[in-house]
Amino acid sequence: MAFMELVFGFALIVSIAGMFFDYRKQQLKIMSKMNQMEEGDLQKELAAIRQRLAVLEKIVTDKNYTLQDEINNLRDK
Repeated sequence: MAFMELVFGFALIVSIAGMFFDYRKQQLKIMSKMNQMEEGDLQKELAAIRQRLAVLEKIVTDKNYTLQDEINNLRDK
């Protein structure tokens, strides 16, 4: 009788451990998908920032912008 209880207990422990590891595996998949989604959002935001920076660099390096800035500085004096 003790042998049967030992076998039953072992089978119960193995089953519970299997369920736990399946649960953890599903959690990791979900977390991975969430991280990928967040990474995609960050990549989109970074691309938008780079585009805005390129526009600002173009404006600031434009000769007319520099000339207008110098004219404004002379008026302020």
